[in-house]
Amino acid sequence: MRNPAIPKLKLQNKVQNILQQVNLSHHRDTIVGDQRSKNLSGGERKRLNIALELLFEPTVIICDEPTSGLSFNDAEQIVDILSSLTLQGKIVIITIHQPNSSIFRKFDRVLMMDMGGRLAFYGTPQYAFDYFDEELGQLTTRKADIGRKRQMMTSDYFYDLITYPEYNELSEPVYQQINKTVQLKRMFPPEYWRDKFKRKMLYEMIHSEMPDPGEASTAFRRKKRSMSIKNSIIMLLTFIGRSFKMKLRNRTNNIITFIEAPLLGLLISFILRHTTVSSYSYHENNNIFIYVFVSIIAFIFLGMSNSIEEILSERKIILRDA
Repeated sequence: MRNPAIPKLKLQNKVQNILQQVNLSHHRDTIVGDQRSKNLSGGERKRLNIALELLFEPTVIICDEPTSGLSFNDAEQIVDILSSLTLQGKIVIITIHQPNSSIFRKFDRVLMMDMGGRLAFYGTPQYAFDYFDEELGQLTTRKADIGRKRQMMTSDYFYDLITYPEYNELSEPVYQQINKTVQLKRMFPPEYWRDKFKRKMLYEMIHSEMPDPGEASTAFRRKKRSMSIKNSIIMLLTFIGRSFKMKLRNRTNNIITFIEAPLLGLLISFILRHTTVSSYSYHENNNIFIYVFVSIIAFIFLGMSNSIEEILSERKIILRDA
């Protein structure tokens, strides 16, 4: 559906290469399933989502917490796959919460966000540890513990330092009330980190070489994809075939559909059965026209109820691939 113009053999080879790239070749014939029947693990489903996007050959890949809820090995594997994509010239942007040290060191650039969307740091993972040394020297309570994390270069060091609370003379944390909510008062509020990074950016801009004003910048304009009639027909046939396969796999729905129709017909015919003589005759039934009308309504209802389920369940895929 995403590549209707590619020949089938070439598309199959492309799918096999992507499956090998994300280490899912052994699941090439596995049905993904749903919430009730999970044939793939959480990490495998994440890798499958990445594979689906790679099929479209994107230049920029944006992932929202791709490692959340995964084991250590699965998280490492996801990051390794995304890291390998950068070697192909792709730009990979991901959001992640407190990655472990090995994952943290694999990033080319790190952007740390504080509360309210305020920028706390942007740069290489190696420079990040040096960037916070000034604040580390100002700590009092728990300074040794946080300092050990700095020496071990663990990523949770940044969280402990950025959200470090303010302590009183008795080494007790200080609380404050914000919007009727009692919270820990931070030694370095979000505004502090924002202003520090602004000063760093200003310093780098002053000491960096000014760009040549004579260089003309070319504006990038995205071309709108146009689809030919042939490609539209291929997509339509693909979607119909895919929907037909999914219908056959849903045995419960098929059984209900095939049993519901004759039962409903028998119920309607029994209710509208009417005769004025001793023996029943279809020709003498005065409710024949009502029976035909109600039967048509029932047929329309069966068809619509069957179709609306497919439209609702496939809506996200249709909007994404159309």
